[in-house]
Order: sequence, then C-alpha cells, then structure tokens
Amino acid sequence: MLPNVVYVGMGKAGSTLLYKLFLRHPDIYVPTNIKELNFFDRYVNWRKGVDWYEGIFDGYRNERWVVDISPGYHNKVKSIARMKEVIGGDVKIIFTFRRFTDFA
Repeated sequence: MLPNVVYVGMGKAGSTLLYKLFLRHPDIYVPTNIKELNFFDRYVNWRKGVDWYEGIFDGYRNERWVVDISPGYHNKVKSIARMKEVIGGDVKIIFTFRRFTDFA
C-alpha cells in the first residue's frame, strides 16, 4: 500500500504532534517504526526503490488514510516530482507553517 496523504512540511511546525495524533486515530495508518521516511528527498532512500517504500506500510489494515510524514519534502522540487511519479496526482498534501518571531 502506498500513502494517499503526505505531510510535506515544515520542520518544527507540529509534525511530531500530528504523528502522535495519527497513531491514535482508527482510520489513519502511519508506520510505527519510523516517523520521517524521507523517501522522495533523500537519495539514500530513493535508491532503495518503491518496493522498499511500500514495504514500510506493511502494517496497513484497511485504514482510510495512509500517511507519510516527512517534513523535508517541502523544500525539494524533486520530491514533489518523484511523489507524483510514484503515488500519482490524487495524493492529499498536508503543509503546516511555522511563524518565525524576532525576540530581540
């Protein structure tokens, strides 16, 4: 099973909280052994192939949403192109923003 939802960014903007909430939700599957897959943005994972990536979701048990949480995807154009190639154009994207504040 490939994901139908991908969290793409950004770091330090709530991805860990989302991951923990998703783990508890009965209609959402996220891998329990690794939070950030970084398949589409890191060559070391990309070269392992789609079968490796799909294997990470082996725990899937007919949940409605299958989620890849990888904040690093947001700043790499190749990540989005690879995602479209592997998952297709119907994937849902979650993007959170982080507000940077100057405390000086």
